[in-house]
Amino acid sequence: LEVLAEILNDVSITVMGRVTPAGRYYGAISSAQVAAELSTESGQDIDRRLVETTEPIREPGEYDVVLRLSTDITATIHVVAVVEE
Repeated sequence: LEVLAEILNDVSITVMGRVTPAGRYYGAISSAQVAAELSTESGQDIDRRLVETTEPIREPGEYDVVLRLSTDITATIHVVAVVEE
């Protein structure tokens, strides 16, 4: 798990979602979306339960998200949330 944490640490992924006229996402970017995109980018199977977000991603922008691989092993990834065209 420590090797996986080193591989995933500081990885940047882009997640898209539809936004309202006010500029907020319909709903939010979910941990499942983040895990799916991270799995695609890294080639590793990442479970959505490993993704810890302090607050839901409701607006486009850049966010740091923690992956808790075990009780004492974590990795921080960068999520860029963009507007789906």
